Amino acid sequence: MANLDYHKLLDSSAYKEVHRANMVKWGEQVRRKDASYFCQKTVETAERSGRPIWIVADIRRKTDIEYFNQFEMLTLRLQSSNQVRSNRGWVFTEGIDDSETEVDLDDYLDWDFIISNNDNNEALDRDITEICSHLRQRIGLTFSQDT
Repeated sequence: MANLDYHKLLDSSAYKEVHRANMVKWGEQVRRKDASYFCQKTVETAERSGRPIWIVADIRRKTDIEYFNQFEMLTLRLQSSNQVRSNRGWVFTEGIDDSETEVDLDDYLDWDFIISNNDNNEALDRDITEICSHLRQRIGLTFSQDT
């Protein structure tokens, strides 16, 4: 996009925050032309991989879910309270954290699974175990206890 350091954009550093508004603006311009642009690019990459199972880790909009509905999919929402997020270093930024890219799925209810990541390791372990069990059944995998 603008000769940015890709790896620094993946963390929660000040570097990312400096460029975040421009990245969102650029993404919005692309999406206005074609709402499925980024989804299509993701599928192209996944198809080239030849792998039968894809994990799309950052869907942000209802239009993304609508696009991926053409595939067999399982939806999972990972969420934390704002208090926990703040404790981890997140600071609300008006115009960014209340934008569509951040809140469009807040009222989406049709998740297959919801995981609360609020520093309760027992609950997190239970949720992950449930999802793994579901996946084993769904795709017919068997794992040893060590997997």
